[in-house]
Amino acid sequence: MTLIKGICKPDFDLVRQAFSDHFSRFSVRGAAVSVYLRGEVAVNLWGGFIDTQKQKPWQKNTLVNVFSVGKPFIALALLKAFHDNRLSLDQPVAKYWPEFASAGKEKITVQGLLSHQSGIPAVRALMKVEDLLDWDFCVRTLEKEAPWWDPGSTAGEQAVFYGYGVGELIRRVTGSGPSEYFHENIAKPFELDLYFGVPASEISRVTDLWFRQIPSFGCEPGKTKISAQQVNNPPVLDNPGFVNSAEFRKGVIPAINGHSHAETLAKFYAVMGQALCGEGSYPLERDILLQAASVQYDGFDEVLGESVKWCLGFQKGEHGSVGHAGLGGFDAFCHPETGIAYSYVSNSPDDFTQSEYILDALRSSINNPLV
Repeated sequence: MTLIKGICKPDFDLVRQAFSDHFSRFSVRGAAVSVYLRGEVAVNLWGGFIDTQKQKPWQKNTLVNVFSVGKPFIALALLKAFHDNRLSLDQPVAKYWPEFASAGKEKITVQGLLSHQSGIPAVRALMKVEDLLDWDFCVRTLEKEAPWWDPGSTAGEQAVFYGYGVGELIRRVTGSGPSEYFHENIAKPFELDLYFGVPASEISRVTDLWFRQIPSFGCEPGKTKISAQQVNNPPVLDNPGFVNSAEFRKGVIPAINGHSHAETLAKFYAVMGQALCGEGSYPLERDILLQAASVQYDGFDEVLGESVKWCLGFQKGEHGSVGHAGLGGFDAFCHPETGIAYSYVSNSPDDFTQSEYILDALRSSINNPLV
C-alpha cells in the first residue's frame, strides 16, 4: 500500500480513502490532491514516488508539468498588464504587435486571442519539438499563420500556441519577458509556486511523467482534424523524453509547460473563488479576477468537439466552476457556490479517470453532485 502523507479533515475522510485507493486501482506512481473549503485547507495529501526505482518519495512541493492547467495564469498576467497600462482588450492584437496582422489576422482582438476565438488553433507549418524552445521562431511562425476560420465566428482551443500569442503580447506591452512578468506580478503576490521555465535551483523538485499510453486527444471519435494537428505538430506526446528533459522544463512554453503542485494551485483557486463571491482578501485587483472569469464565448468548440464556456484564459464549467484542466488528467478549479477549490496532479497521466474518482469522493463529502 502506498504511504500517504499530509492532512485531511475528518469531514473529508472519503477523499483520503479514495486518494489512497487510487494508487493501486489505477497504477499511479505518484500524485497529490488538495482541497480548500471557504479559504481554509481541508485536504492536502500526497504519496508515491517521483523516480522509476521508487527511491525518491513524492514531497509536499513536488513540481509536475501540468500542461494546460497553466493557461489561465499566463492569461492573468496579460490582463494585469493591460489593466495597469489602461489598455483595451477590444483593440486588435496588431495594435500592440504589428507583425501579427499578416495573413488575414489584422482584426483579431486581444479578447478574441484570450478566449480562443482567434481562429488559430494550430499551425500548418511542420515543426519539430525542439522548435518549441525557440521563442522567436514560434512567434514568427504564429505571425505567418492564416486563420483556420473567420476570427470571432466560433471558438477552438489554441492548445500549444496560446502561450506564445499571449506571452508575446505581454512582452510587447510591458517590455518584460512573459515568464519574468508573470513571476513578479502574479506568482509573487499570490505566493504561487508555478513556473514557466523552472529555475535551475528548483529542477530537483520536478517529477518525470510516465505515459503508460499516449493520450488519444484529437484522435477519438467526434474530434476534428484540427485537434489532431495540435497534438501532432509538433509531436510532443510522441516524445515523452522531451517532456521530461531539462531543456523542456527550463524552456518557456506557457500553454503546456507550467510546472506546479496541487497545494499551491488549490490555494490560488481558493482566493479566486472568494474574489468571485466578494469575500476574503486578494493580492490582485478584484476587477481583474472578475474580468478573467467572465464568459466570452458559450458554444461549440471546433477543437474539443463539444460545447464550452470560454472566459479570458479560464474555462467555466457546466455547474459554475472556474478553472482549467490539463492534458493527462490534471485539474484545478474553484466552485464559488460551495466554496470549494480543488487540484489534482500526478506523474501517471490518464484521461481524467483518476481525478474523477477522487472528485466523486469529494462530491459525497460535501453532499453536492455539481462540483
